Amino acid sequence: MQAQVRETVKQHLEKELAIHESLGADVMKVLSLFFLDRVSNYDAPDGKVRRWFADAFQELTALDRYSSLPRWPLEAVHGGYFARDRGQAIDSTGKTAADDDAYRLIMQDKEELLRPEQPLRFIFSHSALREGWDNPNIFQICTLNETRSPVRMRQEIGRGMRLPVLASGERCFDRGLNRLTVVANEQYEEFVKTLQTQIREDFGVEFGDRVQNARARRTAQLKDGWATDPDFVALWNQIKHRTRYSVAYRSEDLVARAATLVHAMKPISAPQITMTTVRLGLEADEITPTVVATRAIEVEGVGSLVPDILSFLQRETELTRTTLAEILVASGRLSDAPKNPQQFLDQALRAIRAALEELMVDGVKYERIAGVEWEMRLFDSADLVGYESRMVEVKRSIYDALELESGPERRFAAALDERDDIRLFVKLPRWFKVETPIGTYNPDWAIVKQEERLKLYLVRETKSTHDEYRLRQGEWAKIRCGMAHFGVLGVNFDFAASPNEV
Repeated sequence: MQAQVRETVKQHLEKELAIHESLGADVMKVLSLFFLDRVSNYDAPDGKVRRWFADAFQELTALDRYSSLPRWPLEAVHGGYFARDRGQAIDSTGKTAADDDAYRLIMQDKEELLRPEQPLRFIFSHSALREGWDNPNIFQICTLNETRSPVRMRQEIGRGMRLPVLASGERCFDRGLNRLTVVANEQYEEFVKTLQTQIREDFGVEFGDRVQNARARRTAQLKDGWATDPDFVALWNQIKHRTRYSVAYRSEDLVARAATLVHAMKPISAPQITMTTVRLGLEADEITPTVVATRAIEVEGVGSLVPDILSFLQRETELTRTTLAEILVASGRLSDAPKNPQQFLDQALRAIRAALEELMVDGVKYERIAGVEWEMRLFDSADLVGYESRMVEVKRSIYDALELESGPERRFAAALDERDDIRLFVKLPRWFKVETPIGTYNPDWAIVKQEERLKLYLVRETKSTHDEYRLRQGEWAKIRCGMAHFGVLGVNFDFAASPNEV
């Protein structure tokens, strides 16, 4: 148990360091959750888990490796959430009235936990957080209890199976960061077998290689002379420049494009309530439901409850009321608003945002910031660490191996490594960001390709079918902006399936 506590603190600090180096300071909060065997092991002033945590936190945070992280006082970074009986913490089962009090406390404060400036980072619980608590930024779970029930195991692991959110409220889609580490009190093989078997039987989900042994990791090494390799130096000189962007578009173009998209919205339908009548029967000691009737009832009186449409859209888009009014009038769909105001607002907002993004992407212009560049030394200061099963050895890169998560990435890297006309390729690290009007963009590859008379310096993107949904949610616009930053004319996608999707 003491080793588990120390390992969880270490993994927590490593995650904070990775986020700090990749996204910057105070961008995303990291939380760790401990499930205790007994509340008294932490809640008592001399509880052994409390002592182990204090020792591990003070020892590890004193290391030079973590000197760039905020120095929070020990007493502020950890706390326990337990059911209480007359002021004393108790071992709760999740079925008592005292647990209800704990749940209310958690639900009131959980959003506060996501603020990076809030020091609480390590949460200790007995059972109150096992279910019904959805905080998306749990990156480490430590199971100090004896978890034997598969249902209980799924409930505990489920606390960390959420897409984390940035301090700005946006979801983080970085696969390199979105990993849950479970410090379990059983062998890795047994833990994974039990968890995956139960989830596969209950939900039909195949995990493949998505669950990895966190101890089976490898650090890729920079090759000797990488910083003076003429191909890398020439490539770096092409892509190292930091830039600023400006966006220019005409209001009348926005009105025309947005009005077209609003006009093409799906039909607005009046809200309905579906009434379903079900007969319950008892067969072989099991209750079986049978649907005997359904009917839909239209909600009346919605038209008289139309909200201030312009104020809502102005708040969400930051466009002027005049521009928004012109868009809605030109769309010819304003008369649909009274049918179902919420549905109308949702669809109109999506259409206007889509038009705005298209215009920003088409009108973006980049210029170099004099004297501001990415520093080559960042390659040397940030370790490239990955799971052994995902590390692929390569010959034509500055590293001896790369972590490649998807099939298309592996196939692409293997092809580059075998081609004689590829002098060098680099998988660009997460800290290499391009600012765009709709968020930051991290390109995948930088490549030096030898032609007959010249060398081509390329930036390329690879995507798998798992990423298709991201392209529909603004990622495609980010890629287009990012490619404009580099002056690249096009971008290739390597879909494993559905190649005609883009």
